[in-house]
Amino acid sequence: QAALDNASALLGDYLLANPDISMQAVAATLQLGRKAYAYRRMVVAEDQQQAAAALKQNNPQYIQSSQVKAPLEKVVFMFPGGGAQHSNMGLGLYRSESVFRQNVDRCLQILKEVHQLDLQKVLYPAHAESEPITNPLHGITLLFTIEWATAQLWISKGIQPDQMIGHSLGEYVAACMAGVFTLEEALAMVATRGKLFLQLKEGAMLSIPLSEKEVLPYMEEELSFAAINKPDYCVVSGPVDAIDRIKAKLTKDEIHAPRLHIKVAAHSTMVEDILEDFGNFLKTINYQAPRIDLVSNLDGQLVEEHTMQSPEYWKRHLRQTVRFADGIETLLSEEKKIFLEVGPGQTLSTFTRQHPQRKEQHIVLASLRHPKENIADRSFFLKTMGQLWLQGLLLDWKQNFEHVQRIPLPTYPFERKRYWIEPKRARDVAQAALGNPLATVAPQNMTKISKENIPTMTRKDWLKKEVKEIFHQLSGLPVSQMNDFATFLELGFDSLFLTQSITKIKKAFGVKLNFRQLFDEAPNIDALAAFLDDKLPADAFHAELAKHNEVPHTGEHTAATGTSEPLTYTTSPPPITDATPTADPFSVPPIQAVGNLSGKVEQLIQHQLLLMQQQLQLLRGQQPSDNIAPSNTPPAEPTNFLAKAESQKEPEKEAAAPNKEKPKEFSSFGPWVPIAKKSRADLTEREKKYLDDLIHRYTSRTKGSQQLSQRQRKHMADPRSIVGFNRMWKDMIYQIAMTHSKGAKMWDVDGNEYIDFRSSFGVNLFGNAPDFIQEAIKAQVDKGFELGVLTPLAEQVCDLICELTGVERASLVNTGSEAVSAAVRAARTATGKDKIIVFEGDYHGIADELLVKGIHRGGNDVSLPVAPGIPTSLVEQVI
Repeated sequence: QAALDNASALLGDYLLANPDISMQAVAATLQLGRKAYAYRRMVVAEDQQQAAAALKQNNPQYIQSSQVKAPLEKVVFMFPGGGAQHSNMGLGLYRSESVFRQNVDRCLQILKEVHQLDLQKVLYPAHAESEPITNPLHGITLLFTIEWATAQLWISKGIQPDQMIGHSLGEYVAACMAGVFTLEEALAMVATRGKLFLQLKEGAMLSIPLSEKEVLPYMEEELSFAAINKPDYCVVSGPVDAIDRIKAKLTKDEIHAPRLHIKVAAHSTMVEDILEDFGNFLKTINYQAPRIDLVSNLDGQLVEEHTMQSPEYWKRHLRQTVRFADGIETLLSEEKKIFLEVGPGQTLSTFTRQHPQRKEQHIVLASLRHPKENIADRSFFLKTMGQLWLQGLLLDWKQNFEHVQRIPLPTYPFERKRYWIEPKRARDVAQAALGNPLATVAPQNMTKISKENIPTMTRKDWLKKEVKEIFHQLSGLPVSQMNDFATFLELGFDSLFLTQSITKIKKAFGVKLNFRQLFDEAPNIDALAAFLDDKLPADAFHAELAKHNEVPHTGEHTAATGTSEPLTYTTSPPPITDATPTADPFSVPPIQAVGNLSGKVEQLIQHQLLLMQQQLQLLRGQQPSDNIAPSNTPPAEPTNFLAKAESQKEPEKEAAAPNKEKPKEFSSFGPWVPIAKKSRADLTEREKKYLDDLIHRYTSRTKGSQQLSQRQRKHMADPRSIVGFNRMWKDMIYQIAMTHSKGAKMWDVDGNEYIDFRSSFGVNLFGNAPDFIQEAIKAQVDKGFELGVLTPLAEQVCDLICELTGVERASLVNTGSEAVSAAVRAARTATGKDKIIVFEGDYHGIADELLVKGIHRGGNDVSLPVAPGIPTSLVEQVI
């Protein structure tokens, strides 16, 4: 690693000193004229100055490094489907990469000459803006073209696929790459499919962030599942009016479901009208067995040799649901793989990164940028190419630099180490014999680290930390896995997630931010922190920043960078120099070591006396005396007396300190509980069958309560309606409506009988509807209910409560939440203290201030609201 850093700095200096050299020649020399070592580094830069600065500063915005321990075993090509297409796809590669350009031109020529489709200006119009291609014929033929050309470009770079998977139209590209049919036949299939699409009525497709099971209650007969992209993400297709209705229902339930850029309801009942014509055309294709492993959309499994060699397969492929999530799960079953999306955007990359079966060993990369990302096509491609090299893949550099001549560059700077055998100096001998006592007690010339020497956190650094915490809270992605310079799409954050994040960021920092700015001006965490820092007033958040930069008053200062290692004291003992022998004015008898000393203090004093005698002998030009009797006690370990003194001062505090290594995981309890994220993918087949049977029996028996709950949703908001909510058993989450009760029993609207073992909220000490209470209530009803005035019964009730509990006074309120709030106010008034301590996981009512959870952040325990809508400021006084 040290040699790699040194090589980077030398190359940076060389580039600055030689501004006229070719950067392509530099790259060619490094790849063709240098051995590839395990420690690697790559930089993507726009020009020579940028490259030199990045290399010298080791700037992570432009530089990535790795240590290749074992090259990844397989590369998976992933080809996206309809919805990813837009104008100017890969325009930068078309201008700079001849292989890409030749393959695009070849496809466009076939489409023009054979199918009368002149699409050059549709793909690359005069204007530079990237816009969706909504014409289904143009969209799918151009999408195939770009994916084919991108795949050929990767092959020319030496990246060969071991396995492939396509999404809907993308499976045509995968099959063509595997040799199932020729390029001409594939384009004919795609063009025919597109022309038949034009005969259909206009349809629409909707992306829904729910599982297939969760979407079923929203479905209508006209709608179909077009694709299952993740275990918790579906695409539904059908007529436009039906799509509008399901979108309205989802929006009402606060589920964001965007429309795809396509006017055809692919993989739905709407395409059944063209299946016969498409099937007749498919009989003209000459199918071959695939030469590369393929995963099928139909079942998510690796295809057998003859599966795709049938017109019937491709006919079913047009109508049936795309099981992409199952296909990725099949491919993720093996470790050490690279998943490379080959086509526009990063849709499949995001699905793969977010799949629950993905492990750290699975590397996911994309070939072409998202149309909203502010980066050049070629820079994005080269970045991915460099990441493949960092993972240990062998690239064909000779083809890449075929006509580039090598130039002289700084050679490899070996990491040099000296291995001379040197005589030990007297000072070293003395310190070694004493167990380094100088490190245990600070001498007079001890220097204390000052406040000025401690690194401070800038506001941008603080903002970066806070932004990561927001993303962590919304996504669950650990902060340690968030690269400051990885784009949000590379982190697996899709457009829906980013939309939610923008709202949170606006609220946290008070800065206006829109979706376009997030892609253009702040595409990663570092850039977002810089954007916020620039937009905020100069004095904003200074108080929060000052807290992070405070120096503790404990004698052991901790750096503001977050390290837990104390900054201790440094010592500067007087140097021991060679002295000229002089006459000894007086003789110092050697000190005899005392044996069997108990305690480290006595041992320390003995070592100090020994050291002083040896120093005096050295100053007189004598060798240190060897006639010192050895101690029977082993040398004392160095003692940190400052730390020991601190620990002795506050033993109670130390003993009571919580274990911060493994903080407890918060378990929510009360009126608001986060919705469980577990999916059916986590269950065995036996568990799924049991759960389905339980849901069926439960909902059949309580149908009246279910229907009442559904009718009430229009106007009634009740948080208890989603208590225990989980997407796996969403259908059985509703309250049971009770009609009457007596004693220990209750009856619901369906006539089912229940035992009330909780006595309602625990207050019905005499059961439900006891006769003597019913009679007393009826008598009072006859007299009337007066609100807001004093009743004579209040005195009697308070007297009885005080007699029963032993308290001095009582206050009458309607709910336990009111009682807790009154108790908090009384306690604060009596004590003059504001902080409240609550037990984690206990229920303390519905007051916002007490709806709190404790989390471990940055080495500290902090309090946060348990639910949206509660300002963080309200829970700052609760521990």
